[in-house]
Amino acid sequence: MSESLDLSQTFESLRAEAESLWLAQVFLPPREFGLMTGPYSILVMGEEGSGKTALEIQLKAYAAQ
Repeated sequence: MSESLDLSQTFESLRAEAESLWLAQVFLPPREFGLMTGPYSILVMGEEGSGKTALEIQLKAYAAQ
């Protein structure tokens, strides 16, 4: 008997705020990450789930180094 798995909600609970233990290991910085670490104001826009919070967390970690 073949059962299909329902994976539709598998990634619904993955949020950068809750994944701090492994976020740095899987974060792929955007091409402009270097510019974002400089003394400039940058506006970051994106849909929900596009990685804005992950980017914020990684920029803060970079600044703390």
